[in-house]
Amino acid sequence: MNEDVHQRLTVLEQETLHTRGVVKGMDKKLDSLIEAMQSLVRIEERQLSTGDRLAQGAHTFQDHEARLRRVEQEIPENLDKRLVTIETKMPGLLESRGWVILGVLGGLGMMGAAIGSLILK
Repeated sequence: MNEDVHQRLTVLEQETLHTRGVVKGMDKKLDSLIEAMQSLVRIEERQLSTGDRLAQGAHTFQDHEARLRRVEQEIPENLDKRLVTIETKMPGLLESRGWVILGVLGGLGMMGAAIGSLILK
């Protein structure tokens, strides 16, 4: 009977060693699973942060779009014609154009007078 008990103990010891190996393997797998889960949590946090930023960007975009629409509605329809008229017939432009022409003519007159006085001497 001792042999039977000894054989059973040997089998039990082998099974215990095998179970210990399986548990160690499971422990390693659990460690890698923990690392993977931590990585997933970090990725999820980044995605949530990115989602928040996208929502803020969309809100800002909507605000800008609404402001642009208000500005577009306030622009008169005949703005192009008015701008062309202002650009071609601006009082300041006409006045400065007159000054430039008078200045050029005055300069030419002075040069003509100087040449005339040199010729007449």
